[in-house]
Formats: sequence, C-alpha cells, structure tokens
Amino acid sequence: MSTVNIKELSAPSFALQMTPSLDQFLADHQLSLGGKAIRKEQALEDMYNMIHGKYELRFQKGTIIPRPADLSSACIAAIITCVIDVVSIVLQAAGVPESVTKDAAEAIVADIPTEALTGLEQDILALEQADSLTDKAKAIFTIFSGVYKVTGIRQILGAIEHNMAWYEWVLMGTVITAQVTAWIATDGIAAIAEIVILGALVAQAVADATLAVTACVIN
Repeated sequence: MSTVNIKELSAPSFALQMTPSLDQFLADHQLSLGGKAIRKEQALEDMYNMIHGKYELRFQKGTIIPRPADLSSACIAAIITCVIDVVSIVLQAAGVPESVTKDAAEAIVADIPTEALTGLEQDILALEQADSLTDKAKAIFTIFSGVYKVTGIRQILGAIEHNMAWYEWVLMGTVITAQVTAWIATDGIAAIAEIVILGALVAQAVADATLAVTACVIN
C-alpha cells in the first residue's frame, strides 16, 4: 500500500490498489466472518462508493461500560472528548462516512485504558498550542498515532465489529486497515492534507483540547 490517499484514486485504480487489501482483510478475519461469502468485485465497488459518500453505513451504538468512579474526573472526561474528536477526524479523513465516525470513535476510545489516555496529555497540549491549520492537523495525527500504539489495528476493528452488519464491517474495516496503516507507516505525511480539509472538525478538536488542558492543568 503506497502513501497515496485512496480517496484521490479513480475507480479502476482504487480497485487495483485495494484488491490485495481486501484479500488480506478477509484472510485475517476468517473466524469473525464464519465462512460468509463475498463478491469481491461488488465489495470493491461498494467500498469506492462508500469513501465518496454514496454508500450508507449503519452503526448500532452499544452500551459503553462506565469507567471507575474515582477516575471519572473532569480531566478524564475532557481528554476522552478530545480523543474521540481526533479518532473521528482520522476515520473520516481515511474515507469512513461522517454519519458513523463519531459513534465508531466512541466505541474505539471506550476500549482504551484510562492510563493510556492520560498519557496523551502533552500531545493534547501541543494541539491546543498549534498555530496554523497544518500544525493542528499534524498534532491531531500525533494524538491518533498515540492511540494506535495502544490499540493497534485489530483492537480498532474489534471495537466496531459487533456494531455493524458483517458486510459493512468488511467494507469499513478494509478501508481503515489499508489507509490508516499506510499513514502510520509514513508518519502521517499523506494524512495531513486530508485532515486540513476538515477544518470545522479540527476547530472543534482544538476547542476540546483547550478544555482538556484547562481541566487537567497541563503545562
């Protein structure tokens, strides 16, 4: 997988580049799929339509287990909100429809240990202090990279697996795996341009980073 942003590819180029990714995803998740058959040509077409907003995904919100009461401080709550913003932005930048990114991000962040979230404090401070939109986008990807180091791609996929129909999970999971792992491998260089486009969402993430910095007294 190259560092190209897959949303920029033509339909034929997308199919050519994503076929190995789909094959690998199906091989890696045989147990989860339980022998379900899939028409690869149709899946690739649906994936292409998905990243261009022409294939609707459905996400069933599950019950999120509350964190221990002694850790549910304003600081932790503010960090969680900011990290959900960040994960949602990167998922959307990767091609996941905006309609499901927030719910998916909440499910992913719910599985992250509190200690790991508080370990992102300095990266959140860097986001709050970033000046240009590009620097803010870089800071967002840095926070996401910190999340990725804790979760890895399998935990990210596992967090959303049971909230979606299996076929839609294959579409979304293949795109996330292909694009996000490529970005992580190249320090997010190609991701920055996609994140910059999401200016309004970036602004919200910065606002929530400011709340986290204040609540946690990060300096």
